[in-house]
Amino acid sequence: MPLHALRGPVYSTPSPVENIPQNNECKMVELRGAKVASFTVDGCELICLPQAFDLFLKHLVGGLHTVYTKLKRLEITPVVCNVEQVRILRGLGAIQPGVNRCKLISRKDFETLYNDCTNNLKDIFLLFFFNFVTVEKNIIIILKNLVWNRPRKA
Repeated sequence: MPLHALRGPVYSTPSPVENIPQNNECKMVELRGAKVASFTVDGCELICLPQAFDLFLKHLVGGLHTVYTKLKRLEITPVVCNVEQVRILRGLGAIQPGVNRCKLISRKDFETLYNDCTNNLKDIFLLFFFNFVTVEKNIIIILKNLVWNRPRKA
């Protein structure tokens, strides 16, 4: 058996976007009513994932790590920013000053991610709500039984 077969799978990080001027032109675009930083790479508009997370997802999921886990499950591969794009995003305040890595995602993929986050939240809410209603009905039945079954004054 070859040695490489014993080591298991090889994981690799995708290469960053090519560092050429046309890939580094940043625009602020509207997404769900807010302005987010975007770059056009190979004709595809890509938005800053950490910024979109801060604006739309952080109150729905545990953290950015959870988002990356969801992306894997959804089979969405974000694009890795090049060094110049990261510098531009830091300068715009789209990412924190100390951040030296960033990923970009298409609008379509962001909508898929957003819908996944909100649908899971709706499911949890509905489960909680219907359990609450069931408990509330049981309490009402118990209270009615207590009222109707108590001894009455003659």
